[in-house]
Amino acid sequence: VDDAVEGRLDVRPADPGGESGSDGESESVSGGAALDDLRAWEARVLRPLLASVLPPTRAGPLSSAIGRAITSRFVRRRTADLFDLIREHPDSAPAVGELRRALLLNNGGGDGDGVE
Repeated sequence: VDDAVEGRLDVRPADPGGESGSDGESESVSGGAALDDLRAWEARVLRPLLASVLPPTRAGPLSSAIGRAITSRFVRRRTADLFDLIREHPDSAPAVGELRRALLLNNGGGDGDGVE
């Protein structure tokens, strides 16, 4: 999962010409894999693999756990990217604080007061 999220494993589907993800449209800004590509890779590669080697009662829960691990690792990667952005551009810190507050409000996290 780490290799996929970090972009060391190309998870994009091959195009008809045989090149994998050559258009770069879904490539992440930081060089890691884009979330949509990771989720598609999970559905296209990992789930069928699990289904072929495990009984359904084991493959389903393991597939769900892998999906959560992919999302969790992706969030950690993007959080690190965000901190790198703030370090490189300190004037962006207030905008990041506003984004955090908006996300908290959007997710039912109260009024966002006291969030810096």
